[in-house]
Amino acid sequence: MPRLIGIRNMAAAAAVLCLGLILTACDGEKTAKVGEAAPELGVIDLDGNTVRLADFRGDVTVLNFWQGGCAPCLTEMPKIQAFHEKHRGDGVHVLSVNIGGGPAIIRDTVAETGVTFDVAFDEVFVASTRYKINFFPTTFLIDRNGIVRERIVGEIKPGQLEAKVAGLR
Repeated sequence: MPRLIGIRNMAAAAAVLCLGLILTACDGEKTAKVGEAAPELGVIDLDGNTVRLADFRGDVTVLNFWQGGCAPCLTEMPKIQAFHEKHRGDGVHVLSVNIGGGPAIIRDTVAETGVTFDVAFDEVFVASTRYKINFFPTTFLIDRNGIVRERIVGEIKPGQLEAKVAGLR
């Protein structure tokens, strides 16, 4: 009997490993690199809809990755919100992606911070793998043609988005 349990555990581990390899192999293992086309996301919004970067083609996109409980992530949200309010309708789109959490974490955070920009989640870590997120928060600036122009690791500083996006419009 112990040998059978060991075989089952190994089979389960192999299945999880295969699933991870399949998910990271999607889109030809394309990862985000400055100066290259941004990899597609496929994250889920709070209404259960898939959100794709292609939906924002023609706009400059501020793509922010965060985690629940990350103090710098929560501290920068009001700065991103102020930027969003100022540039809403100016051809600039903000999308914030929670990594590893789900709708409950996002809803709580949105309620606490009052953000109105688009928020989605990546429960299975496909987007975070494609964008090589190793530190939170991390923000990407993507131009109107879908090219990654900037990667900002760490909390956004006041005025930083203004300065960086001005050159992309």
